[in-house]
This record gives sequence, structure tokens and C-alpha cells, in this order.
Amino acid sequence: MNESNSEETPSVGVDINDEQGKLGEIQIALPVVENMVRMITLEVDGVVDVMGAGAGSISGIFSSKGESRTGVKVIEDEAGAYAIEVRVSLEFGVELASVAYNIQDLVINKISKMTSKGVSKVDVYIDRVEKEKGKAEETAAEPEEVETEPNEVKEENQGE
Repeated sequence: MNESNSEETPSVGVDINDEQGKLGEIQIALPVVENMVRMITLEVDGVVDVMGAGAGSISGIFSSKGESRTGVKVIEDEAGAYAIEVRVSLEFGVELASVAYNIQDLVINKISKMTSKGVSKVDVYIDRVEKEKGKAEETAAEPEEVETEPNEVKEENQGE
């Protein structure tokens, strides 16, 4: 019974690859895959941002043209599978290794499914740990309140 189920539902990758030769060639540009990896990575809980190599540093400004400034680098290995590198900023307080594993797992599964190509590896580099986004927005609002106080004092002084 299990054998008949596997025969009834063949792998989508096999069907696409078989048909590809008959209909023509399908190529997915590597920058497209890089963008997909970036979007997938941002879906993972604990990821604050995907960042370029050396982002926020002098070395990042002067990085060579071959280095990715998007925080994602994708190449095709000898077997035709994607080898992926992702540089991330994670939320302070999360289990770093767990979040990195979740990135690897989600990227491998979604890229394989969306492109019908294998993924040989996903290297995750944690370049920064930051406070969560909500707290950064709260601290950004504080200076605005401080700036309004001197204006109020000036108005009082002008009335005297």
C-alpha cells in the first residue's frame, strides 16, 4: 500500500526536471535566490536584520565588489546545488544557536521547494546582537520629548 502511494505522488522536482528538457531551459538568477533567502531569513523569530559583511564598519564600506552587501551570498556548487551564506543580526536574549539552526532549516526547505534545486549548505554568521525592534523605537521617541521641553521654557521666558 505504501508503494502505491509513492507511485501516485511522484516528487515535484523529478517532474519539473523531466519536463524542463522538453520545454526549454529555466534559469533562476543568483541575485533572485539571494533575495529569496533574505526574505526567508527575516521570517525567523529572533532575526532583527540580514546585513552585509562588515556592515557598520569601515571595512564594510571598502569591501570588494565580489562580496555581498545584502548579507546573503549564493553560489552553485559542482553538483548544481546552492551553497548559501547568510549574515544576520539577532535579537538580544534569544538562543543564538537555536535561531541559526532555524534559519538553516527554513532556508533549505523553502529554497529547495521554490526552486526545485538542492541546497548543499547554509552557513549562518551572527554579526551583531541587538535589542528587539520595539525597544529601539521607544528609545527613539524619548529625544523628541526632551526637545519639546526647551521650547516650552523659551516661551515662558519670552512672556516675562
